[in-house]
Amino acid sequence: MTTKTCAQWAATLLIGLFAMQASAAPGDPLTPPIQANLTPGQNYNVHVDRAPSGEFVVGWAYARPGDLEYDVRARVYAADGTPLSGEINVMETPGNQSRFDIAIADGVMAVAWLDGTNTGNAVRARRFAYDGTPLEAIQTVGIVEPIGTAATPMAALADGGRLAVGWVFERATAAPQSCRYPRLLCLKAEAYDQELRMRWMDDIAQTTLVGLSRAGGDVTVAGIDVLPSPTVFLPENYPVKLRLSGFEVTPAGDVVYLWAVQLAPVGAGMQVLQVGRLATDRRMQQLPQVVELLQTSGGYYCLSEALDIDATGQAVVFYTDGCDAFARRVPPRGLAGPKLAVNATAAQVDRINPTLRVQTGDDGAFSALYSDTLVPFAAGADLAGVAASLGGITQYGFDAASDSTGALVVGGADRDGVVTVQLFEGP
Repeated sequence: MTTKTCAQWAATLLIGLFAMQASAAPGDPLTPPIQANLTPGQNYNVHVDRAPSGEFVVGWAYARPGDLEYDVRARVYAADGTPLSGEINVMETPGNQSRFDIAIADGVMAVAWLDGTNTGNAVRARRFAYDGTPLEAIQTVGIVEPIGTAATPMAALADGGRLAVGWVFERATAAPQSCRYPRLLCLKAEAYDQELRMRWMDDIAQTTLVGLSRAGGDVTVAGIDVLPSPTVFLPENYPVKLRLSGFEVTPAGDVVYLWAVQLAPVGAGMQVLQVGRLATDRRMQQLPQVVELLQTSGGYYCLSEALDIDATGQAVVFYTDGCDAFARRVPPRGLAGPKLAVNATAAQVDRINPTLRVQTGDDGAFSALYSDTLVPFAAGADLAGVAASLGGITQYGFDAASDSTGALVVGGADRDGVVTVQLFEGP
C-alpha cells in the first residue's frame, strides 16, 4: 500500500478544488439560503446591492402590526455571507417608507426612500457604516409639493461613499380633458408635467433637472427634444409618462440612467427606452440614446426593463417586448449593440411577476434574471448560455446585484414574510 506524503495530499486537495471551481456553472448556488430578517412579520419589496469588493446589503419593507404602515429595514453582509450588522431600522420614528432603494460601496451603505408621513411626500436618504452605525442624520433630498407626487427614488454610490439620488416628480397641469372616444380607447386624458431630478448628497443645496416631459409628446433634456422623430401622432394634452427604470454611478461619479417614455395615443401605444449620461459636474455628456421602440398596443403585460453598467461605463439594458426578453449593450459613445434574445431557449417572462434584473462583471459578461431564471452571456457573446433555475428564491419578487467578478447575490421574500438572500455563480 502506497502512503501519500503531505505534499501529495495537498496537491490532490488543490486539484480537487480547481476541479470544483472549473465545474461551477452560472447560476450554481455558492451558499445555502440565508435568512436576513430577525423580526418576524410581513416583509416585502426586497432590494439588494453589492459592493465591487463583494460585501452586500439586503433591504426590505417591514409592515408594522396594527397600523398598516411600513419601515425600511436592512442588513449588511461580508462577501461570504457572514452578517456584518444586525437588523437596521433606517427610520428613527415610525412612518410609511415602503418605496425605497439601497446601495453599498466603499465602506458605506445608503438608503433613499419616499417618506409618506409628510404632506407632499419627501424624498429622504441616509448613510450608514457596514455595522449599522448612522454616518449622518436623515437628509431631506427633495420635497414633493402638495400638488404633485413622486415615484420610488433610486440610489447609487460612487467612490468614497458619495451618494446620488434620482427620482421622477410629477404634477398635474390641467383638469381631465373631455374624451371624444370610447373610454376603453381613450385611457387617461389628464395633462401632466414630469421631471427627472438628481441630487448628490454632498451637495444638498443643488438639484439637477435631468429631463422633462410634458403633455402633448415633448420630452426634453437641456431644452432639446429627445424623442425619436417622427413618432406616432399624439393628441394635444395627451399624457406622456416617464419611468425611471435604472440609475447607476460609475466609479468616477458619472450618472447613467435608463428611462422609459410611455406614449399612449388613441388606439395604439408605444414605449421608448433611452439611456442617458450625466457627468459628475452635472454637464450632459450626451443626449439620451434610443435603445428600443416598443409597440404596446396589445397592453402593458410583462412590461419591464432594467439597467446595469460595467467598469468601463458600458451599459446593458434588459427589457421585454411582449413577454419575450431581450438585451442590448450600450457603449458610452456610439449606437446600442444588436438585440440579444435572452429567452431563446428559456421560458417567457411571467405576466404576474415581470421583474427583470441584469448584472454585469468587469470583463463585459452579464447575467439576465427573471421569473426564477438566470441566463448568462459571456463577454462579447451575442448568444445566451445555458439557462439556470434560481431555486424559487424569486417567486414573490426579487432583486439581484453582482460584484466586480460578476458573482451574484439574489434576495427575495416568501409568502410568510421571510426575507432570504443567496449567493450564486456569475457568468
